[in-house]
Amino acid sequence: MGRCACAAAAQRSSDDRGAGCSRTALAEPFAIAWERQRASWTSWHANCTPREPLSAGLPSACAEQVGISTMVLRTHQDKTFPGAMVASLSVPWGTTREEREGDHLVWPRDLVERGALEGSEVADMIRRALSFPVRRGPVSDQDRWEEDSGLDTFTLAVCISALVAGARYLPAADARALALAFADYWNARLENWTTACDTPLARLHGVPGRMTSMGGMLPEQVWDAAPIAARGLNPGRPTGAAMPLAWAHAEYLKLVVSRALRRPFDRPDSVWEQYRGERPTLTRVIWSQQAPAAELPEGGGLTVALREPGVVHWGLDGWQDVREQDTAANSLGLHVLEIDTSRLRAGRYIDLTFRSGANWIGTDFRILVSPRARQPG
Repeated sequence: MGRCACAAAAQRSSDDRGAGCSRTALAEPFAIAWERQRASWTSWHANCTPREPLSAGLPSACAEQVGISTMVLRTHQDKTFPGAMVASLSVPWGTTREEREGDHLVWPRDLVERGALEGSEVADMIRRALSFPVRRGPVSDQDRWEEDSGLDTFTLAVCISALVAGARYLPAADARALALAFADYWNARLENWTTACDTPLARLHGVPGRMTSMGGMLPEQVWDAAPIAARGLNPGRPTGAAMPLAWAHAEYLKLVVSRALRRPFDRPDSVWEQYRGERPTLTRVIWSQQAPAAELPEGGGLTVALREPGVVHWGLDGWQDVREQDTAANSLGLHVLEIDTSRLRAGRYIDLTFRSGANWIGTDFRILVSPRARQPG
């Protein structure tokens, strides 16, 4: 007759602590721990929002994914400190590398809009917070996959939302105007900056993009190139990166809830009030050293925004009609110059460079005046 055994595993900061935790667990009969776990999940299911209204009209596989994603998120939540969550309990490419690294970290990715903010200290905190993205953005030094620099749609959307939501709390009119000008400019250019069309995966499926997975576990990455059978890489399938990825499951649930609400689930009210779901017309370009604009729509305005006080040296069509103008300090932490470009016709160029203190930047920049895009309707 076979014998039964009960094993315990613990993860702690040292071997001694792990061993002590394992012995403590074995001191309690397994049946008690099992019943406690079963009761916890039963109670959680009973108190969850019913899935049926959210899943109504969805294909069966998509409806089933709602339940799977919900349970995946609960599994990834901290059991001691409510609200904390790790990115993934998996080890990316764990079958190819002998290491313990992975996504077992807490990543703050919440978009929150708070009300009832007042007081001079709060206003100064908001001013300093909004100063960071306008001085450093729109490109992030560490964004895509938390390792590489670049432009990311979600991060840029959060920055736009922060500028719009925070502008109302800025006491200085020039700071409010500049914050909203940055938000409008980035919003108007967001799709141009972040859209990648006609990729191999898109052509394969005849759609702009597609994400598939196995067993209801949504992966961090899918393969979008030619198949490599020896490595198990196939178009539209997981690459071996983190799976399940809690963020991907959360985004899926947000899509399902947004479908039921008929509006984005996490849409900040202040952003909706500002744009009403419409992309703003590009009427002003903001040129900065970290994001030097290359084009300006005909009839549009041009704002040069520098991090430090400076002098802008600019001219037209190959340095003709040259002039120098000082920047002016803005309460948002930038130094700006408004250049009147409203009468420049398409095809002309604006040449510019600048200096801070006695030092010229040493690079000439050129901005093309382009034909204004026709607006729908």
